[in-house]
Amino acid sequence: EGNVLCVYWTLDMDQDGETVVSCAPEFVEPTPWRDHWMQAVYHLKSPTRICKGDEIELVSKHDQYSMWFDIHRSGSPYDVDSLQMPACTCGLHGVASRTRLYAMNDSKRWAKYMKILTGIKKDANILYIGDTSLLPLAAAKMGANKVFCIEESALPYSVMNQMIRHNKLEDTVILLKKLNKDLITGPIDFVISEPYFRDSSYPWDGIRLWYLASELAPNATIYPGKMRILGVPMEFDNLHKIRAPLEQVEGFDVSSFDKLIESASKRSDAEVDVQPMFEYPGKLLSLPQCLLELTLSGEPPEKPLQSSGKFTTNSHGAFHGVVLWAEWDFGCELISTGLEDGEKLFDMGSRQGVYFIKESCNVAPQETLTYEVTFSPQVGTFSFTFKHQQPDVS
Repeated sequence: EGNVLCVYWTLDMDQDGETVVSCAPEFVEPTPWRDHWMQAVYHLKSPTRICKGDEIELVSKHDQYSMWFDIHRSGSPYDVDSLQMPACTCGLHGVASRTRLYAMNDSKRWAKYMKILTGIKKDANILYIGDTSLLPLAAAKMGANKVFCIEESALPYSVMNQMIRHNKLEDTVILLKKLNKDLITGPIDFVISEPYFRDSSYPWDGIRLWYLASELAPNATIYPGKMRILGVPMEFDNLHKIRAPLEQVEGFDVSSFDKLIESASKRSDAEVDVQPMFEYPGKLLSLPQCLLELTLSGEPPEKPLQSSGKFTTNSHGAFHGVVLWAEWDFGCELISTGLEDGEKLFDMGSRQGVYFIKESCNVAPQETLTYEVTFSPQVGTFSFTFKHQQPDVS
């Protein structure tokens, strides 16, 4: 079934076809890794069933700024005038990223949410903490007395209000415009959250729900009740190159440029990058491990919390960095923003943290990689340190 069109370019550098630079995807032709030249994906007007040997016609339109496409079988009637520039009319695509839309459509994750909601008593008063989500609507459909949710920005408020009205849940889902405890009427039995916040960067930034829940509903039961930060050391196929020095390029010494970039990186780059790891293949060098666990009941602590430990490698490889993610424990189900037990593909509905080692090194099985994690509750942030412990050769 054809539902998207992948667009890319090639450059014939010498006009003889001997030196060609291409950003074709790997399923078209093998090309060197070029993360700075991305392909474009255009969603077609409607999916079209295609069989091997079919002749397909491509319809293309454009204005000064945009292009849009559709396909149809050759010889079949097609109304070209009906192909209008795609534009969001519901507002959701203006408040949710592609990654977020994927998460909202993830049937596997939603099966878990449904199981979680069945464990919440009916006729309960619920406070949903987080940004635009279907979870408050699902809670209302499953028998909640009242579900309060908060959208402080105008466009997300409008989108959420449309979804509530469309599902005829105005009497059950109470949409508030301000984060104000006085606007929440009646005792709150449960606080629920995916958690998702639109301005989050890291997968553990959902920890914000702990602070808000302790302020708005201090006596309520929180779902999720625990958060864990997990990590795994990896050898990347290519991702490490975005932080690696160039050194020599086509016989030119660019070490001075490397020093300039390294100096700027120290001043401006965060210690943990954020990447969609399903796009960047690599090899796990050990089993994933829990680095820190927080119980989200009561108020956040006043003093920093620290945790330390070690990974034990189980394969040979180059240690380029550690991939980090959050796991939310709802009691009966776990929602992972990274790897799940038995799976090798990172969650496509989340972005993961990546801690790059400043100097990569080769490791062998049964070697030790140490870690230290510090949670600073006053600002709600986490810091990480990872080191390769040199093996004892004596």
